[in-house]
Amino acid sequence: MSASAPSQPRRARRTTAVASLGYSLLYGLGFGLSAWGYDAWALGRSHADLAWAKLAAGLPLVLLTCALTGILAGRSDRTGVQVAVWLAGGTLIGVALGAMPYGGRTLVAWLAEPAMAGMNVYPWPPAATERAAFVALIAGSVGAPAGLVGHLAVERARGSTTDGRNTRWRRWAGLLLGLPLAALSGFAGDELINRPARVGQQTVHRAISTAPGDALGRSDEEDVAIYRDRFSAGYVLYLVDWRAESAPETEARAERGTADAGLRATVDVAFDTGLGMRCRASGGRLDGCLPISARFESWMAGLIEQGRSGGQGTELDTQPGQVSVRQGTLRWLAQQREAIGGPYEIFKEAQRGAWVIVSARFDTGYVLTCTFYGDSPVVLERCSASEGPKP
Repeated sequence: MSASAPSQPRRARRTTAVASLGYSLLYGLGFGLSAWGYDAWALGRSHADLAWAKLAAGLPLVLLTCALTGILAGRSDRTGVQVAVWLAGGTLIGVALGAMPYGGRTLVAWLAEPAMAGMNVYPWPPAATERAAFVALIAGSVGAPAGLVGHLAVERARGSTTDGRNTRWRRWAGLLLGLPLAALSGFAGDELINRPARVGQQTVHRAISTAPGDALGRSDEEDVAIYRDRFSAGYVLYLVDWRAESAPETEARAERGTADAGLRATVDVAFDTGLGMRCRASGGRLDGCLPISARFESWMAGLIEQGRSGGQGTELDTQPGQVSVRQGTLRWLAQQREAIGGPYEIFKEAQRGAWVIVSARFDTGYVLTCTFYGDSPVVLERCSASEGPKP
C-alpha cells in the first residue's frame, strides 16, 4: 500500500499532461481541417494552382501552436490560467489562418518554384487586413471557452486515476468536446478569409468547364474567336488579384440580387494547349476573358527589339492592359544588344499568382528571362541572362 500510494500522484500528473496535449491536438486538427479542408477540396475541383498549399502549410503550424498551448495549460491547475492560455493560443491560430493565404502560400510557392524564391508571390491585399483581424478576434474568443471545456475534460480524465479505477474510454472521450468549438472557429475563418479569394476562381472554373466559348470577351483590339479551338479540359487557374468593391458598388450589385456582390477577381487560365486567358469576375459572375499568353509573347518580343535598337524609345506603354518598363531595364537590355541579335523562341517558364516568368532562348544558347507582375498595367520587375548549352 505504501509503495503504490506515491505512484497515484505521478500517474495523475502523467494523465493530466497526456490529456491536455491530446485535447489540444484534437482541437488543432479540428480547427485546421475546418479552416482549410473544404477550401483545398473546392480549389482542387476548380483546377486552382497550389490548392492544397494553405492546408499543407497551416495545419502543422496550428498543431504545433495548439500542442504548446496544451502543454502550458496542463502545467497549471487553475481554471483562470488555463482559459487565459487558451485565449492566447486561439488568437495565435486565428492569426495563422489570416496570414496563410499570403505568407503560407508564398512559402509553398518558393518550394514548388525555386525561381521565385524571395519574391512576394502572394502579397497581403488591403481588403484582407480587417478580415484577418476579425478572424483572430473570433478565434481568440472561441479559445477561451475551449480552455474551459479542456479543463473539464482533463479533470474528467484525471479522475479515472485518482479514484483508483481503471481508465475508461468514456472519460477520455471528453477530449472530443472541443471539436465543435474548433470547427466553429475554423469555418468562420474559412468564410471570412478563404472564401472571398475562392469565389472568383470557382466562377471562372464553372464558366470554362460548362460553356468555354461563352467565357471569351470581346475587344476592339483583337478578334478572340480564333482562340476558341485552343480551349481544353486540362487547365490551371492562377489568382492574379481579388478585392472588395466600395460600398456604393456593392449596394448596387446587391440590389440586383447578385451573390457575392462585393467581390471582384482577376484569374488567369493556363490551358495545356499553351493558351493563356486573363478572366475577370465580379459579384460571382464572369465578366469575360481575353487572351494574355499572346500579349506576354508580344511584350517579350518588344523588349528584345528595344534591346537591339539600343533602348531608344519603346512601343510598350503604361496603358491598362499593357506593360510598364523601367528605364533601367531598357538600359540593361541595350547592353545585351550583341547577345540578342539572333533567332529566338519565347517560352513561359512559370507562373504563380500574378507573377509570370517568360524566357527567350536564342539559337546561340543565350537565354533572356524576364519576370512580370500584376495587372493593369503589368509591370516588368526584372530581367536576367544566362548562357545555356548551344544547340
